[in-house]
Amino acid sequence: MTGRTIASALLVACFLTLTAMPATTTSTAIAQERAPETRVVTFRISGMLTASCPVLVESAVSRIDGVEHVRASFERRNAVVRYIAGRTSPDAIRRIIEDRTGFRAQVERR
Repeated sequence: MTGRTIASALLVACFLTLTAMPATTTSTAIAQERAPETRVVTFRISGMLTASCPVLVESAVSRIDGVEHVRASFERRNAVVRYIAGRTSPDAIRRIIEDRTGFRAQVERR
């Protein structure tokens, strides 16, 4: 075999290997690399006086771009928020809680 024949054979082998890979493997790997990071933060909420107050917190926070889930609790006096890092932040969420509900919010856990 000549050098040119060996190079051609290697090129064909590489091409066949790449085309034989399932497309989902490649697209899944790319999606995982670009998947946004989800985080959870808990806020201590003060100023809630009735059992209906958490609805105000949930309504305000759920409208924030990047918030995936929010659950406020009157009994625990807190709100747990799952959000996408890079689209919002704990400080932005805290400001929304305070500005739109009038309650005081402090980051309890990240």
